[in-house]
Amino acid sequence: MINLLTTQNLVIGKSPQAILAHIRHELRGPINAILGYSEMWLNDDSLRAIPNLHANMAKLHAAGLQLRSLIRDILDPAKHDGRKEQDVRDLGVILRHAFRMPVWAILGYNAMLTENKAETVDRATEFLADLHRIEDATQRLFTQADMIATTGCLPVDQTIYKPSKELRVQLQTIVARFRSARHPRSQYAAAEKGKILVVDDDTANCDLLSRQLDRLGYSVTVAQNGIIALDLLSTQTFDLVLLDILMPVVSGIEVLKCLRCAWSIAELPVIMVTARDRNDDIVSALDCGANDYVAKPFSLPVVLARVRTQMMLKQTVADLENLNRKLEKLSLHDGLTNIPNRRCFNETFEREQLRTRRNGMPLSLILLDVDFFKRYNDTYGHEAGDQVLCRVADLLVSATDRGGDMVFRYGGEEFVILLPETPAAGARFVAERIHSAIQQLAIPHLTSTVAHHLTASMGIATATPSDKESYYTLFERADSQLYKVKASGRNSLRQSPD
Repeated sequence: MINLLTTQNLVIGKSPQAILAHIRHELRGPINAILGYSEMWLNDDSLRAIPNLHANMAKLHAAGLQLRSLIRDILDPAKHDGRKEQDVRDLGVILRHAFRMPVWAILGYNAMLTENKAETVDRATEFLADLHRIEDATQRLFTQADMIATTGCLPVDQTIYKPSKELRVQLQTIVARFRSARHPRSQYAAAEKGKILVVDDDTANCDLLSRQLDRLGYSVTVAQNGIIALDLLSTQTFDLVLLDILMPVVSGIEVLKCLRCAWSIAELPVIMVTARDRNDDIVSALDCGANDYVAKPFSLPVVLARVRTQMMLKQTVADLENLNRKLEKLSLHDGLTNIPNRRCFNETFEREQLRTRRNGMPLSLILLDVDFFKRYNDTYGHEAGDQVLCRVADLLVSATDRGGDMVFRYGGEEFVILLPETPAAGARFVAERIHSAIQQLAIPHLTSTVAHHLTASMGIATATPSDKESYYTLFERADSQLYKVKASGRNSLRQSPD
């Protein structure tokens, strides 16, 4: 970023090249207004319906394109290495002379459009207001060329500089606010097509972009400097930001850095708008996390197309995130019983082991096996077997009604009940309640050798703070108790000693 100073409100750069960069930026503001408003009306059906007005607007637009070409050619950075301040004034004289014919053409066609039945155009008030904006921009452009010829530079409202220490503290405060009150951005905001924040100190640019985006169905908010933009972003939800690079007080690059401290390029797309023709600015913006960029004076159709592309990409990312969440949920849930599966148990068990051990709390586990389930399937069929597993799963969920208790299908006819912060006595109480509830289901099982109805066997174990290693042997001890129950006749429960 170029450091600039002000003396009597005139920009004096560290080099003539810095002054030229600033001049190119300032001249493109009015050019963008001339081309933007004329292009917008050339594409308007109400003006197309009046051939003579449409033809005059086309000629005005062509004169604007001529001005843009003149600026590109006369102020081409490659042509001006080593120029001195006096040479910059000479360029102003060249600009002033070259601008005269296209400027007169624009003002002339603008006057004809104003006088020749402009009231016949739909939205006549809006049309006349835009013609007035074109006239103002044209006069401003010629005045700027005259000032360059006279002084070798241009007036500015505020110094453009690297943020001061006080400003950096302010930016850090805003970033902290972002992180503490972050808005979810995986979905579109309230507007039908999304909410867009336009950040630019050029009133004409803001007006052009806002009106075009509004016509496409977007909800648009305007901020005329970076501080206002950051404040809005800390309190409102936006789907995309159009951000000018060169602004007073704080640059677009600094604003972008703040945004990327809180939101990724997928969460909040940012399109940078630059009037500079130097690749360094574009590279800097992209390196700092910009999704895309447009250069002033921009073509509105190009800007709108890039906005649509970024919004489509944002929605695609949101759809993929939703799909991934669904897939993640599916990968952690048993499709038959709709309770968490073995993979989910493994992840949860490891987490709870660490948590309860660190906090000095007990952790209990019940391992349950439906007795002679293979015989049940062989006798009653797999569909009936599936129904039994679902009923058992529902029963286990109902029997563990504390908020932290969790039930998992471990595999086949095996289930795990994880009881955080539950001592051995509490775990045995839950197991006995489950055993009794399964008995009360009274599901017929005529091929069982322990009862004529469905039964289950359970192994219980508890980890306690007094034995830190017991947390890591918890599952094995519960499994060992289950094995002993099954070996001794099933339809019972057995608890590991503390």
